[in-house]
Amino acid sequence: KKDVEATPSNLASQNIMLRDQFSALEEVYDKFAGMLRDMLSSALQRSMAVEFVSSEMIKYQEFITAFSSPTSCNVIRMEPLIGNALLCIESNLVFSLIDCMFGGDGKPATQVREFTQIEQRMIKKFALDILAAFEHSWSTYYPENIFLIMTETKPGFVQRVPPSYIWVLFVFRIKSQEFSGIFHLDIPYLLV
Repeated sequence: KKDVEATPSNLASQNIMLRDQFSALEEVYDKFAGMLRDMLSSALQRSMAVEFVSSEMIKYQEFITAFSSPTSCNVIRMEPLIGNALLCIESNLVFSLIDCMFGGDGKPATQVREFTQIEQRMIKKFALDILAAFEHSWSTYYPENIFLIMTETKPGFVQRVPPSYIWVLFVFRIKSQEFSGIFHLDIPYLLV
């Protein structure tokens, strides 16, 4: 028998890129970006672009502490998968989208402040639209039911797993002529 040498892998490394490892996910996220672009363009009555930016593996603690307050952190369940995932929408994108929803041009806010109750309701509606597009884009490969469990605006209060737990982070950018912003879909590694 020949001796086979094992190659060590560091699953906690932030440098592991997932494009080569999960090529089927790339198709899911391309389909998701197209569906979300069409939905946003229709809802906001303006030309919008949604693009898949990157994917990587990261420890939960490093990910959640990268957000400032307020951030729209939406805890979601992806049944029949076990466990929760996150949809995080950065505050500058939240303010721009809400401005567009009320007929504005979506220029980024000049000051950072907490979301009002009306803004929280509007962004919850937007999060539900994102999740509907996300669920539909997965349906070709693995049918799921995606539910919004809760929304939090202070990232530090979203303690779903131990700090060293590994998550797969998918980053998307929404752009129009007036603004651009990032949102993240974050799924525990064991769910993927």
